[in-house]
Amino acid sequence: MPDIVEGAALSAPITPDEIRVVDGDTIRLHQQRPDVRLVGFNAPETRRALCDAERELTPSCNYGRRCGILKADGRDVAAILISENLAVPFVCGQDVPPTPKPWCK
Repeated sequence: MPDIVEGAALSAPITPDEIRVVDGDTIRLHQQRPDVRLVGFNAPETRRALCDAERELTPSCNYGRRCGILKADGRDVAAILISENLAVPFVCGQDVPPTPKPWCK
């Protein structure tokens, strides 16, 4: 069962039907906004692609979303996507760093 950790302080099990995948690094919980930006990686955007490669890869840190960590069967989804070359590492904080998008090179 997936877990969501918001602000790295809380963790509560949730069922898959409580999650909507918005794009590779954003989910919506319980059909409510703001969305949750999954931390630790960056994946291609679905709506604001900056190059053809990003548009093709689609399956800035926050843009008003909450941040969280998603786990499936106890495994960090970010680590899974990074290990499968479907996302790249990314650390998000108070000051939004440039977002790595190696798929746009």
